[in-house]
Order: sequence, then structure tokens, then C-alpha cells
Amino acid sequence: EFLPDVLDRGLLEQVDDWTIGAACRQAAQWRDAALPLPQLPLSVQLAAPGVSDTLVARVLGHVRAAKLGRGALELDITERQLAGQRDADTILRQLHEGGVALAVDDFGSAGPIIGLLRTLPFATVRIERSFVQIAEESNQGFSRTKSVTASVGVKPSTSKPLDERT
Repeated sequence: EFLPDVLDRGLLEQVDDWTIGAACRQAAQWRDAALPLPQLPLSVQLAAPGVSDTLVARVLGHVRAAKLGRGALELDITERQLAGQRDADTILRQLHEGGVALAVDDFGSAGPIIGLLRTLPFATVRIERSFVQIAEESNQGFSRTKSVTASVGVKPSTSKPLDERT
């Protein structure tokens, strides 16, 4: 609740660092407890306003320290965090190559970034609720949404599967 009031990027990056570290430690505890849990990634949404050049080292450091496997951590990055950021592709590719799964969150909230979706290694696109509501007004809205995400090779995610809404 306090994050919208934090304006200092450095402080937000510290919050991200702590959150990612805590998530990695928790995932390692669950793994080490040998609980009969499905092998799902633990998702963390970034709070900082964009991806910085120090993000790769910080995230991969936490993943390695917790000895997590590929895909055990998923970073949710909002479309707004990516909009207009030129160096995002290099940073996101390095995270992906380091075994971190990537998801675009709130797709449809900041204007089209379809070009980025075609070139970057995102596994999931979480579609903004208002984007889905607009699509509901059109008879072809959901088929178009599914076509867009299929054309860039990612799976769409909403609170309800798109197939159930068509």
C-alpha cells in the first residue's frame, strides 16, 4: 500500500531487491521441505519504475544463492515499466538467459508494446482488466486478443481463461 507514495527510484530498487531475495529464500524453503507442491514459478512484481542495469546482477545473485532452478522465479514487469525504455531488451534477455521467467503484467494499459513482445523472451502476458472489458464490447475482441498473443508466441493470462469468455 505504501509503494505508490515512494518516489525515490533507489528506494524502490531496494524494495525490489529485498522482495526478490525473500521470494527466492521462500521458494528454496518450500523446495527443501519436499512438500508435495507443483513446480510453479514464484512471481514477483517489480516496484521500480523501470528495469535498471543493476537488476540482472541483483536478481541472479538471489537465484544462485537460493540454488533455484530455471523458471523457479518469474518477474512480473508492467507494460508501463517497459514503455520507452531503450535498454530493457538487453536486461531482459540477460535475466531470461540466467533462468528467470518473464511476464508482462497489465498488458493494454500503456499503449502497444507488441514490438517488444515479438523480440523479448516473455513467457506470459497478463492482460489488463480494462483492456479485456473493452474487448468484451466487441464480438471479435477476445479472438483478436488471442491472435495478438499467439502471433508473438506468448500465452495470455486473465482472471478467467479467454476460451471461457468467447
